[in-house]
This record gives sequence, structure tokens and C-alpha cells, in this order.
Amino acid sequence: MRVMRKAKVNKFAPQIDAELDLHGLYESEAIDEVSEFLLNAEQKKFQRVRVVTGKGKGVLQNGVRTWLLKENYIFETAKITEGGSGALIVKL
Repeated sequence: MRVMRKAKVNKFAPQIDAELDLHGLYESEAIDEVSEFLLNAEQKKFQRVRVVTGKGKGVLQNGVRTWLLKENYIFETAKITEGGSGALIVKL
């Protein structure tokens, strides 16, 4: 399991409570990590978390997006000030 870390503070964007970086993982590994990360974030009563997939060819981000939709999570592509198109903001 990857370590959940406190997100960097950006004075121009709403607070991000934690961040998970999925760079270097295969899709199946990434989904396992996201599942565990979101469960822990919910238990800690976090409201907004960032999941960094990177841009690449989009395979990882598409897989994570599909899983989030299937699990009924509310999310959006991060704004430029929150990481841009290589990250997703999940609202808990």
C-alpha cells in the first residue's frame, strides 16, 4: 500500500485533504490503491482528495475514472491550480 500523504496547500483552490500518486502502477494495482485510499479517507472524514494518475496515454486515468463511476463516487478533473488534467479530485 502506498502512504496517504497530506496534500500541498494552494491558497487559490479549495482544500485538498490528502493525495494519492499512482505513477508507475498498472491499472489493476492502481484501482486497489484507490479503493483503499478512499476507504481510509472516508474513515478520516476527509471531504476532498486528489488522485494523481499522470497524463501519459490516459489508460490509467480512464481505468480509475471508470472504477469511480461504477462505485458512485463524485469526481472531476483537477483544475490547473490543483494539478491539472493528470489528476482527479474526488469529493467524499
